[in-house]
Amino acid sequence: MNFHRRLLMLLVFTLVVALAGFNGVAQGQAVKNPDTLIVQSFGDPESLDPAWEYDTTSSAIGTWNIYETLVFFSGARTDLYEPMLATAVPSVANGGVSSDGKTYTFKIRQGVKFSDGTPLTAEDVKYSLMRIMLMDRDGGPSWLLLAPILGFDTQTTRDDKGALIPDIYDRTNRAIQVNGDTVAITLKDPYSPFLSILATWSVVHSKKFVVANGGWDGSKATLASFNNPAKPDVATLFDKSAGTGPFAGRRPSRLRETTTTGARRPSCGESSIRRWRSLALAASPCRTVTPISWVGQTGATNRP
Repeated sequence: MNFHRRLLMLLVFTLVVALAGFNGVAQGQAVKNPDTLIVQSFGDPESLDPAWEYDTTSSAIGTWNIYETLVFFSGARTDLYEPMLATAVPSVANGGVSSDGKTYTFKIRQGVKFSDGTPLTAEDVKYSLMRIMLMDRDGGPSWLLLAPILGFDTQTTRDDKGALIPDIYDRTNRAIQVNGDTVAITLKDPYSPFLSILATWSVVHSKKFVVANGGWDGSKATLASFNNPAKPDVATLFDKSAGTGPFAGRRPSRLRETTTTGARRPSCGESSIRRWRSLALAASPCRTVTPISWVGQTGATNRP
C-alpha cells in the first residue's frame, strides 16, 4: 500500500471517529436545558425598533422573529415573492400594479392580530411605512423607502442644513393611501425592484401600541419632534415590540442568563420566554399558530 493510499485511509478513519463522537457536547456531559435553543451572535441587537435598526444582528434576531412584511421572498428566490400580510402579491396581471408601473395596491389580510391582541388594519400598514420613512435617523434605513416612493432625488427628510423639508409629510401622506382594507402605494416613477424593497422593509407594527407607549401619533404637527432621534433608546420600540410575527420581544439587561417564565399580555394569556443572547423572545399567543420551519427558524405564522 503506497503512502498516499495509507494517508487517505487514515483521514477517512479519523473523520468517521470524529463524527461518531460528535453530538454538540462533550462525551458523558449532560445537556443543559435541552428544550432551549441558544444561538451565539457576534453582537447585541442595536434596537428592536424597525424604524431605527439597520444592522444585521437586529434584523436577524429581532425583526424577522417579531415582525412581518406585506410580501416576502419565496424560499431562496430573490425574484419571486409570497404574500404575508397582504392577500396576494400585486402584479399587472392581477390588477395589483397599475399599467404605468407606479401604483402598487395591497389587500390586507383580515383576522391577523398583533402580539398585544389588537387587530391588524390597513391604517397600521400606512402608519408603519410612514413611520419608517419619516423617522429618518442619521445613517438609518429610511432612504430605502423614501427613494423609490418619493423619487431618488429624495433620500432624506432634511435639507442640507438639517432642517425638516416642509412638504415631506404631505408628499408621504399622499403617496400611501388607505381605502377600506387596501393600501395603495404610488411611486414617483416606475421602479421594478420595489417588491424586493417591500419584502424587507414593509415591516408592520401596531400604531395603537406605539402611541400608547409615547411614540409618534402619525400627525404632521408632531413630526419634527419624532424625526432623526439622537440615540437608539429614544425610539419607542427600542426595547419593546408589537408585531404580528411568531414572537414578541423585549430587550432585557445585557447577557442576563435565564430561562423560561410566564409573560402576561392583555387578552393573550400566558406564554413562555425564550432568551436569545440579550433579547427575550416570547411565543406570541395572539396568533393562528401553525408550526413551520422557515428562514432558519421554527415558530408560528400568520400566513394562510
